[in-house]
Amino acid sequence: MDQKPIKKLVIVGGGFAGLRALYRLEDYEYRFEITLVDPNDYSLEKPALPETVVEGKNPERLRIELPPLMREHGAAFVQDRVERVDPEAKRIYLSGGEILPYDYLILAAGAVKRYDAIPGYREYGYSFCDDVEAQRLQKRLESFEGGRILLGIAPSRFGRGDEAPRLSTPWEGPLLEQAFLLDRLLRERGIRERSSIEIFTPADRIPESVGAGGQTPIEERLRQREIRVYSARKIRALGTGGAECADGSVLEGDLLILIPPYEAPAFVEASGLGDEAGWLPADRRMRHPRYPKIYAAGDLNALALPRMGYLAVHQADVAVSSILESEGLAAEGLEYRPGVFSVLDLGGAEGMLIYSDLLYGGSHDLAWESALAKLMKMGFDAEYRFTHGHLPPEKVMESLESILRQLSEKAD
Repeated sequence: MDQKPIKKLVIVGGGFAGLRALYRLEDYEYRFEITLVDPNDYSLEKPALPETVVEGKNPERLRIELPPLMREHGAAFVQDRVERVDPEAKRIYLSGGEILPYDYLILAAGAVKRYDAIPGYREYGYSFCDDVEAQRLQKRLESFEGGRILLGIAPSRFGRGDEAPRLSTPWEGPLLEQAFLLDRLLRERGIRERSSIEIFTPADRIPESVGAGGQTPIEERLRQREIRVYSARKIRALGTGGAECADGSVLEGDLLILIPPYEAPAFVEASGLGDEAGWLPADRRMRHPRYPKIYAAGDLNALALPRMGYLAVHQADVAVSSILESEGLAAEGLEYRPGVFSVLDLGGAEGMLIYSDLLYGGSHDLAWESALAKLMKMGFDAEYRFTHGHLPPEKVMESLESILRQLSEKAD
């Protein structure tokens, strides 16, 4: 029997979605020649950044080096930035001048954090959204002796495709987690009584991507920790005394911590692939609507609302299954079943698991606070770090989701 030709498959982005796609394809190396492209030579475990900030540990410990990982899994690695994609010729043009042809392309390049979109951020603001900004915040916390801490999330512009939910923020989970962890840190230092912690969000409630079943327990925990929330506040600029909002109001703060606006990488628009907000549109098989050999997974995908690792991994699974089906290597592709799944570290032995599918027409909505939730988060983080980007097996996640759906139904 004639052997089918090996197909060139390029993955752009070495984060949650990119690594998940790589691992899903490793059993089919006889059919695909895989190349992973990323401007960095490492992948960063971003969900662990809030915890790393308050622990004072070097964020570089969260890096997974990509070149040796690619060699181990039989893939090529190119450290470079994508300038544009030519979807007609099926070529990728890199900033260093290299041109990569492809038969299949998985775009998992994530989102760009636009710190400079907020005037005054570089002078007065801090963040924890990447390893560089996290180190700046760590140094500021070392000298913090009490005062007003103001944490907020800037609004982002997302597309209005039929399948995409309507949200104003990428995901507030990391912001909430950072607030709870800072509360714990200040109490341990004995300076909580002379400090305040306040949160602002452009949404009406926090987090906006879940229903009352998830929001109410979080709001109650915020009240218990004496953390005030300002809702429907769109940040315009940062200054010496705090944050200026679009409605003219000013939220006072001595330490200003911000999740900046998210934008799609510039190559999406440069390639003529984006929706009206610049994000990459996709159908429920993760295929671009005009170019079915291009797949989107993770934060770059217009469907990825909220922007979270759980959805990135699920979309990578669906994208790979669609490719395998088109190559006759799988009977049928996976069904796209989005949901909100996140575990917040509340500090100490406390944790809260959030599970909801209301945003996607489901009926489950739950925030479950337990020491077991904290152990789960520690387990997920350790699994990801020590296995170089692997997550718990699919059967484990399916069992956990089933338990959470039952808990949600009992709560109703």
